[in-house]
Amino acid sequence: MNTSSLLIQLPQADDFRLLIFPAVMLMYYLICWLLVGRDPKVENVTAQYDAPPGISPGVARYILTGGSDGTTLAAILANLAAKQVISLQPEGRSYRIKLLNDQATLIPEEAVVLKSLFHVEMPVEAYAATRIKRSNDSVAQQPSSVANTPEQPQPSTEAVLNPAAGVVIKSILDAIQSVFRDNLQGVYFRWNFGFVLAGILATFVFAIAIASGLQLPQGSPLFATFWLLFFTSVAGLVIAGVWISRPARPTPAQRIQHIALPIVFFLLPGFLIYQFALPTGHAFVLALLILIVLNNVFFVLMRSPTAEGSRILQQLAGFREFLVRVEQDKLERLNTPAGKAEIMDLCLPYAIALNVRES
Repeated sequence: MNTSSLLIQLPQADDFRLLIFPAVMLMYYLICWLLVGRDPKVENVTAQYDAPPGISPGVARYILTGGSDGTTLAAILANLAAKQVISLQPEGRSYRIKLLNDQATLIPEEAVVLKSLFHVEMPVEAYAATRIKRSNDSVAQQPSSVANTPEQPQPSTEAVLNPAAGVVIKSILDAIQSVFRDNLQGVYFRWNFGFVLAGILATFVFAIAIASGLQLPQGSPLFATFWLLFFTSVAGLVIAGVWISRPARPTPAQRIQHIALPIVFFLLPGFLIYQFALPTGHAFVLALLILIVLNNVFFVLMRSPTAEGSRILQQLAGFREFLVRVEQDKLERLNTPAGKAEIMDLCLPYAIALNVRES
């Protein structure tokens, strides 16, 4: 075996002209971001002693991240426990959850979580936001998508939730995200996806045009190009979601995951295509990888708050300031000894949602 074939082949100087297009795309995205995607700066944050009216911990997390993650679920469960709808007890690495009040009126994301855990229908009230997309009855039907069996399971009052059960957790998070999307889409932020779609289409046209002119000793350059575009684009979206929702204090395993995901699902496939599948198009592969990174990064950055979203973000920043900086003696002056524990319980779900305290 020729050892030189194992070395990374660098692009020829003349091929670097292909990197002009990614540079143009970067300028395009920066201009679009400056025009529509840049978030207003939250300034002059003053402590706010209560959460914004009508904003639950789950919705607060949704406004901050644009999605639903494990922290969203933890905040929702903590809020249900604070309202004494459920009880939470550690059981090894899992949690035993008991339903204490099956008649409580809940907001949609809380109802969908209990539907997923206990298969019970709970009374649902609409969000306080001014633009609601669905009625309460249609929201109550959302959890039905969680069940994969033809027959609906019997209602129960106890469930064991294992944070490591990825499939179960993902099904609950998908149901939560569906409720947010159907009820709150466009209320607190907009994605401005059209600008990114234009960039994706430009990437596709560029890839087809250049790949059609490549000559390979064997194999099809179009197949390798399509595979690289599809696999790394999907992987990039997954990686972006993981990085956005990463905990404030990640465990060693989570730190390793944040590093391993980009290496295994983005850099490694890119290297294999670069080195072996398209040996005559090194600069082309580099250009494609840069374009995919730009598409995925600006897919996230293009999200911008509405006027209502900006107002709520300012209030959440003030409430977080209170949660972070308040001292024990201040709490004692604000609350009577009898009410102190209750206030702290009600603050805990927001502390989880706003990354002040991990669940």
